[in-house]
Amino acid sequence: IAKRVRFSIADDSTVEADLPLSDQEKLRILGAHSDALKRGWSLATGSEVFLCDELFETDYQKPTKGGIQGFQYHDLRQLLGVQSMPPVQEIAERIRGLKWLSRS
Repeated sequence: IAKRVRFSIADDSTVEADLPLSDQEKLRILGAHSDALKRGWSLATGSEVFLCDELFETDYQKPTKGGIQGFQYHDLRQLLGVQSMPPVQEIAERIRGLKWLSRS
């Protein structure tokens, strides 16, 4: 994980973050915000993201039928039983083959 960023977005175009961001990182956040708006929710206030330099293949399975009803967040610290986040490659390896647990 390159950065853990808390941010807000003003006027759907200006990222205000708790630490310095490159133009590319700001564009990534704005892109995620734009995608979220298309799904009916916003990242404009009180959001936090983990920016990764590299992506790793994993297989986190949702074994039940149908799509996800709404959006769900999974606390990876709880899922992995850790206090602080390990490197992204280790996260990908450790969740490979785990089953998605719905919170009803």
